[in-house]
Amino acid sequence: MERNILAFFLCIMSFAAVFAGCGPANQLLIPDGISRPPVVDPPVPELSGIKVAVMDFSYTPTDEPKVIGRDYDRARQIVWEGDPGSLMAGLVADALSERGVPVSRLKPGDPVTDDFSSVIKGTVRRFGVDIRRRNIVNVYIDTTIELAISVSGRSVPVPWETSVSSNAVTQEVFPLPDNIREALSSAANSAADEAARRLREKGVAGTSR
Repeated sequence: MERNILAFFLCIMSFAAVFAGCGPANQLLIPDGISRPPVVDPPVPELSGIKVAVMDFSYTPTDEPKVIGRDYDRARQIVWEGDPGSLMAGLVADALSERGVPVSRLKPGDPVTDDFSSVIKGTVRRFGVDIRRRNIVNVYIDTTIELAISVSGRSVPVPWETSVSSNAVTQEVFPLPDNIREALSSAANSAADEAARRLREKGVAGTSR
């Protein structure tokens, strides 16, 4: 009896989801607003003698622009209106800045002057999220971010490259668009943190030479 009540409740909630999260052509629209979490620790003093430029990362969308995944439970596309290339470049720049690295964000076409000690470029290879129901109760939100990052400039004797990925799986009984945005935000910021850590560790961003 209790199982039947739970199933009925989930059916009602599922029916409501059709109107809460769907857009044209049966799409689940994810709100923008992904950013760095607030910094709790005291600010790190800026390093002297360096200046780093972070260019917009490149990103090639799928055959269906703005579609970043699929809700397999409800057979619909997951759509996010943001720009993964600009977002990830901004998150990496912010993560470096939090670590004391003086950073300037550059857009395509902006001049790269000689006062930059290094220039960071990147490619977003994957920016996606899929939703699957694995049992009668839990729906799994599987988020993956993959980046390729390159650094050049006078502070880098030889151009340096690295790959960074972040995967996060969360569970919800009834995932709402904000839950999916939070999952994307978590994975994107984890990838940005790892990229900043590697850049500082290798000395290609944050070491005066």
